[in-house]
Amino acid sequence: MMKFFASLFLENKTPLSTHAQKLKTSGDKLLARYTELGDTPKSRELLRHVVAIERWGTNRLRVLLGEKPLVLDSSKSYYSPESSAWNVLLTELRDTRHELVELVPFFEGNNNKVAHNMMGGLSARAWLKYLEFHANAETGRLKG
Repeated sequence: MMKFFASLFLENKTPLSTHAQKLKTSGDKLLARYTELGDTPKSRELLRHVVAIERWGTNRLRVLLGEKPLVLDSSKSYYSPESSAWNVLLTELRDTRHELVELVPFFEGNNNKVAHNMMGGLSARAWLKYLEFHANAETGRLKG
């Protein structure tokens, strides 16, 4: 079922420059939203989760570029410590998204796929769409 979702919703022909712009814009909005919400237990939990998934996904994208070997790990090892200061978490969100956006041009002409733990092999474009969708969906759960 998850592989079907991935092929139907995530795989796309969107130009990489469009992905980069959407990731930058949504990253700015995410940072503003978390800043506005402030440090609450729920916003802290979700921010740590969003950053962990983005770090994990960025690592998988570096596998696509041949920079790292594939390790079938989970996002759990990418979480910031629970004791991290709120401003540190906000900086990590900004920096992690910036790193992701900076990678985007290097995927031009790369048609390889790298494993997502539940959705199977995803192209760079699918990973980029997944990471943007995930961060926005998780953050959308916050009220305030």
